[in-house]
Amino acid sequence: VSEALERFSMDKARQSIRSLMDIAPKEALIRRGNKEKMINVSDIQLGDIMIIKPGQKIAMDGVVIKGHSAVNQAAITGESVPIEKQIKDEIFAGTLNEEGILEVEVTKHVNDTTIAKIIHLVEEAQGERAPAQAFVDKFAKYYTPSIMAISALIIIIPPLFFGGDWNKWLYQGLSLLVVGCPCSLVISTPVSIVSAIGNSAKNGVLVKGGIYLEEIGGLKAIAFDKTGTLTKGTPSVTDFVVSDTNQENQYLSIISALEILSQHPLASAILKEADRRESNYQMIDIMNFKSVTGKGIKGDYQGATYFVGSPKLFDSELIKQASVMKNYEKLQEQGKTVMIFGTAQNILAIIAVADELRKSSSEVIAKLHQLGIEHTIMLTGDNIRTAKSIGEQVGVTDIKGDLMPQDKLDYIKE
Repeated sequence: VSEALERFSMDKARQSIRSLMDIAPKEALIRRGNKEKMINVSDIQLGDIMIIKPGQKIAMDGVVIKGHSAVNQAAITGESVPIEKQIKDEIFAGTLNEEGILEVEVTKHVNDTTIAKIIHLVEEAQGERAPAQAFVDKFAKYYTPSIMAISALIIIIPPLFFGGDWNKWLYQGLSLLVVGCPCSLVISTPVSIVSAIGNSAKNGVLVKGGIYLEEIGGLKAIAFDKTGTLTKGTPSVTDFVVSDTNQENQYLSIISALEILSQHPLASAILKEADRRESNYQMIDIMNFKSVTGKGIKGDYQGATYFVGSPKLFDSELIKQASVMKNYEKLQEQGKTVMIFGTAQNILAIIAVADELRKSSSEVIAKLHQLGIEHTIMLTGDNIRTAKSIGEQVGVTDIKGDLMPQDKLDYIKE
């Protein structure tokens, strides 16, 4: 019964993991010939054209053949900032299309997608038995039948062959059975493991089995994912440096009015900041809006043309002379995405966006070091510069960036 109870508990923990990973849709809109229809992912074939609308989760891995959008890949690669996708770019199942309509040619069957591989890696970790439990089970396998056999012989042999009293020898045999049987020993380990795993699950900690629970006591290294674990997982504006502090609100309003028209992955972070500061960007009417591929955006307001984007949008001499630009490289070194705002004649502001650190992260890492954990490792799909910046702020001992989920697993195995 105790072992059945343990198995039930293990299965519940594994189901929790499976439901966490169940993030890819079961159907997708597929175009075959001139017809578009919803098809179950198991019936989708290689080469089918999948149509993904803004706000939809992507059901299959593939390659973009038409369209341009920003895709949030945090669930798969851990990149905190949505990635711009254009023709020939790779798309993963379980990611979220945030902006434009995409047409994607399916390149992998449902069981070969990146998300399917992750689920398989999780389920591979079966509830292996704790060393203590494995020993007790092996010991009980031989010990229990031996005790039962000896007790039976004690009850039967004296009365049958030596004229002993049945009552007396029945009690003697039962006494040996009660004292010698390792019930408490056999039951104790599964029950303590089940209660520990159950209690952990209530507190949001998923332990995959007894062997892992016992290993925790001897840990010397802990690896953390970055996006959404050490950080909040959503980009937000961290710095806004302006050339004229009296115009700060006006500049933010114009930037927001331009960004609301764009499909830039970081537009939502800027608009969130504008809403927080109660900026009136909805009142600003931008004319002749244009997206400049790979550089940024531009538009006209009150007779002037404003630009938001990378240094490529501006004259190099202008960039050298601008007072706000001395902060540009410093913010980039901190792993932030920095955009420049200005006109053809003046650089007016720079705005930096990053995935913010959770308030508790540094405290937790420091506490783990105090408890004797020698190595705290941060693993992330984000670029190494962003990874280093966050890792140094949080205080981890090792930082590894540019990793896919499979790479993270390989690193942990190493």
